[in-house]
Amino acid sequence: MIFIFFGPPGSGKGTQAKYLVDNYDFAHISTGDLLRHEIEKQTVLGNEVNTIMESGAYVPDKIVIDLIENVLSTSENSNFIFDGYPRTLNQALAFDALLSVKKLKVDLVFNFDVDKDLLIKRISGRFSCASCGAVYNDTFMKTVVEGICDKCGSYEFFRRKDDNLEVFKKRVEVYLKEIKMVRDFYRNKNLVKDIDASQAAELIQIEVKNSLIQSGFII
Repeated sequence: MIFIFFGPPGSGKGTQAKYLVDNYDFAHISTGDLLRHEIEKQTVLGNEVNTIMESGAYVPDKIVIDLIENVLSTSENSNFIFDGYPRTLNQALAFDALLSVKKLKVDLVFNFDVDKDLLIKRISGRFSCASCGAVYNDTFMKTVVEGICDKCGSYEFFRRKDDNLEVFKKRVEVYLKEIKMVRDFYRNKNLVKDIDASQAAELIQIEVKNSLIQSGFII
């Protein structure tokens, strides 16, 4: 099965993807994570991508499509959640062609919809554990004990450079402009389920699960 999660940065789609990965047989493919992995390895591609991402712009289609093709070719899993991909109509068309060759198709698309002002509050206070990657927020999801990760007990945390408020605003504006055409592409295929992502994560999780049950993907 192939699911796509659409939603601007801070919409909580990554949290919901993790829930499905932890409870069902899915691999979570985040293009952002793939790109950051290249940056961490300091590859030629990573250095190029780093400059682009720090400016708040999005990475060119060709780079992203090549990364996705490599994932599909090397993964042993056939159930995927694509988080934030495809982002452009060109990527969507290339993705359909790639899946067709592999006798796969997009089964369902979740659109996580949330108010822009709420997104800014979520992102401007976001920080992560340096050891296990658990995500927290100064306002919405603090650690139980200040300065200690709830999941692994680490004392080390970090904030992503692209969570800078001005960079974030630019990312959201670009996202909203680009994603409408892609979302409409999948709406015309009757594949889109709209999710109210302004709710608490637990309520969003229930809505996602109910949509999957109603569509017959899980029991």
